[in-house]
Amino acid sequence: MTNYQTIQDLMLDAHFCSWVNGTDPEAEAHWKAWLDEHPEKAELVRQAKSLVQSLNSTSNTLSEQDKAFMWEAIRNRNAHEAQHGYLRVAEEPAVGDSLRGWGFYTRVAAGFAALLVLGVAMFWLLSSGNEEYTEYSTAYGEVKNLELPDGSSVVLNANSTLRYANKWSKEKAREVQLSGEAFFAVTHQYNNQKFQVKLQDGVAVEVLGTTFTVTMRPEKTRVVLNEGKVKLSVFEERMFGLYSATKHENTLKPGELIELGRLQQVVHKEQLADPDVYAAFKRNEIVFRDAPLTEVARILKDNYGYQVTFADPELAKRRFTGTVPVAGIQVLFTALEKLFDVEIAVEDKEIRIT
Repeated sequence: MTNYQTIQDLMLDAHFCSWVNGTDPEAEAHWKAWLDEHPEKAELVRQAKSLVQSLNSTSNTLSEQDKAFMWEAIRNRNAHEAQHGYLRVAEEPAVGDSLRGWGFYTRVAAGFAALLVLGVAMFWLLSSGNEEYTEYSTAYGEVKNLELPDGSSVVLNANSTLRYANKWSKEKAREVQLSGEAFFAVTHQYNNQKFQVKLQDGVAVEVLGTTFTVTMRPEKTRVVLNEGKVKLSVFEERMFGLYSATKHENTLKPGELIELGRLQQVVHKEQLADPDVYAAFKRNEIVFRDAPLTEVARILKDNYGYQVTFADPELAKRRFTGTVPVAGIQVLFTALEKLFDVEIAVEDKEIRIT
């Protein structure tokens, strides 16, 4: 029996994959007995099973070229598998070989799963493990000014996180990952190297050199373009990010705003008179332009961690215009009380407007 030391060892074992995928009835008892003998490997097995299962749904999308590649890899793996008596997938069956046919296809399924894992897991586990990242985060009410390795600048708004690889290759797109909200001033590179801001839920913003604001909050996904040109893409990552399938994309012109709904569909797009309003935090300000109080409540929640409730639902529909300092949120409370003749009670992180 192989001495499994890593997740890769298990994922490269076709017998293990056939057990996880349920294609070998005898494998259940075999692996249960093995786990009884090696209880210290339980967590390793759990992680490997999870990865194989997550990849299982992608196997049906393989092209003929992918399958040919996998067959070649299976053949190359035969020498190693032959040293262990549990599985051999050496060649495709002869036509009419009915006695071996069913067992062959069972083993092929396991072989496909193993080789699918081989290509993905080796890339994902090994390359991601060697990559070093820089990560910046802001607290509630905090704004940070950052400079990226390519000279681009970022203003990271409150309660946000920006992450990127320490080393950027000139051969592929510059990439950062954002959770929260940030203003970007991206430098144009001599080789027209693209710049990507990846958000959660399969959303990415791609540019060459421009200024724009990206918002990725629980209740709002928004891009506002100040200068240049950006492309907003909604995609589905497959095989741990080895490739992605674009669902839809939109190109923005200067001054345009686009918002996505919960299912990442476009719910609003408009031309703005002053797009810089949405990047006011880079000046340590919050600017509201005819904003409903529900939007004020959202910003208080996302940027400061407050939960806002309205005693009267009609209050939430009223609209507010004004500018307040990021560090002086009490100024906002005072303005709202005087303008709308309401009382604002603050207790810890709870706000009630009556």
